[in-house]
Amino acid sequence: MSPRAHASLNRSLLHPVQLPLGLAPALLLAACGGGTGAVQVSAWAEDTVIEGMETDDGWAISFDHWVTGLGELHLDGVDKGETVAEVEGPWVADWAAAPELIDLSLIEDLPAERYDFGFVIHPITAESDLLTPIPDGVLETMLAEGYVHHIAGSATKDGATLSFAWGFDAVVDYERCTNGEDGTSGVAVPDGGEVEAQIWLHADHLLWDQLGTEEAGLAFDGIAAADADGDLNITAEELAAVDLASAGYETAGVDVADLYEFITFSVSQMAHLNGGGGCTARGGEAHEH
Repeated sequence: MSPRAHASLNRSLLHPVQLPLGLAPALLLAACGGGTGAVQVSAWAEDTVIEGMETDDGWAISFDHWVTGLGELHLDGVDKGETVAEVEGPWVADWAAAPELIDLSLIEDLPAERYDFGFVIHPITAESDLLTPIPDGVLETMLAEGYVHHIAGSATKDGATLSFAWGFDAVVDYERCTNGEDGTSGVAVPDGGEVEAQIWLHADHLLWDQLGTEEAGLAFDGIAAADADGDLNITAEELAAVDLASAGYETAGVDVADLYEFITFSVSQMAHLNGGGGCTARGGEAHEH
């Protein structure tokens, strides 16, 4: 477990949800009879963005920044599916400047029971709370282009170094996350206590060589070969010109047409709950680039 970085955020962002009349008494009874507790929501991208990665084909990857917009946390009833509480955010963070978990919100006064947990990776807005310092110009680019991620770095192999800076605009709604600590659904709020809901973003998805499995290899040779003009900088447009089959990428039947769309979809599957707990991801389609 990583140490925690406490962000100074406005806790008044919690918006109670108006429940149908038939559900309100049941919720009140649960609160009175079973007690209440809290969910502490936090996020990070492990240490791979800060420390870099080694690919299976021999590239050393380092990141200058990986900036992400997120928000719309929601807790839903496991049985009925109604939304019990939501926090809009929005927030923006550079995971290259976040070596620790960053607190997003403490959701309090919840009936002590189990909840499905979800959240959204979406474009930043002018109102997004800055959780970390953000490099000059990146926020402006993300606002103008509607990006949910902006990722820049370099890859080195055999004395050659290539650079990259890619924006991704695929909005993803993560729902019904499995708890990576025990394999159960969502989080169970304890009576009188607090439970953790940690959003883990697995940065290695950026370099996966196949979809549909958590056992994918990490590859950069196909990305390096996309540098058609030989300027040692790989653009999103160059990725979009790569034929997946000839580059050795396996789609597992996912409808992606080129390497940019492949990476976009792979990154859309990167979010987990409390370590390795998978989430149902809605969205993830690339738009024009």
